[in-house]
Amino acid sequence: MSVNISRFLTHLLSVALLGGMAPLAKSENLVSVRNQPMPAFAGIPSAVFVTSDVPVIVAGNLLWRLDGIRGKWVELPWRASGRIVGTVEDGPRPYLLVETESGKGISQVQRYPAPNGPPEKALPPLTLSLSQAKGAVLGGVLYLAGISLDGSSHWLSIDPKSPEPVWEKLLPWGAHSPGITAVVAQYSALYVTTRESAGEGDKMWRWAPGDSWSQIGALPGSVVEGSARAIGQAHVLMLVRSSTSASASPGCQFITFHTITGSFSDQGAPFPDEPQRGARWRNGILWEHSGPAGAGAKFTLSEVEGNILLLRPLDWLMIVIYLVSIAGIGVYCYWREEKQTTAEFF
Repeated sequence: MSVNISRFLTHLLSVALLGGMAPLAKSENLVSVRNQPMPAFAGIPSAVFVTSDVPVIVAGNLLWRLDGIRGKWVELPWRASGRIVGTVEDGPRPYLLVETESGKGISQVQRYPAPNGPPEKALPPLTLSLSQAKGAVLGGVLYLAGISLDGSSHWLSIDPKSPEPVWEKLLPWGAHSPGITAVVAQYSALYVTTRESAGEGDKMWRWAPGDSWSQIGALPGSVVEGSARAIGQAHVLMLVRSSTSASASPGCQFITFHTITGSFSDQGAPFPDEPQRGARWRNGILWEHSGPAGAGAKFTLSEVEGNILLLRPLDWLMIVIYLVSIAGIGVYCYWREEKQTTAEFF
């Protein structure tokens, strides 16, 4: 009888604790997004990238860098060999995707020059012109996902450090894609997001050297140009348009993709502004969004940071109840053993 009572009390305590913790079952996010407004730009940017931890805007054939001390954009004297239509991040010196002839597509990949030092050997021209392209660097090799002028998909690679760099054609993820929104290198694999038909979210693909393509799933929207990056050891951070429908109200949301579990998670609150493009900077994304008419381009730096979760009064209450209950069960069991006799064993 005493044993049954002891078991009953133990089960009752467990049920009480689980019931008390039920309101806490929905865990809080361990990270948050901190947003910092940056100086506006009076012109119309066509690309944004970061070099040596300094943001640079491409507007027409001019480049402007952010002067953090004076809080303004300052024109740079350097000029590319053509129109810069995109960039590929690679440490302090990104690769620039250049259209050498207007309307003829991307035909050249050019390294942003070092501030001091001799110019390095230029990469050979692409073997075909691309109407759009996104890329990433993995293991020192530059990979480009592109759409040619006839609409076919292409997956190219080149090792810039080889004595005679040559563009190599690899098997793409599919024959045709409406568009490419991002290419991100994370750990030992590359992740490509492709645009689908209107109203549908982007598709995400995974590829690794020596492995074949695999489709991971669909995103809740379309990745904003330049706003996808690796973060941590197993995450991809992306700024995603909330809806791909032209009739829907503008808006965007930061999400993360966990490369091990294959899960997507929202980060921070959604933004009502219409995003234009972004670039990897510091611990987050520097992104451009539309401002009031005539106010130029607005920029915001959104960084991911860890939350410090403190114990709340209900947490402390449940801890005290647990400790008191465990102590009570111990006292009860001791008292029960003291009352029992061992005479029946002799």
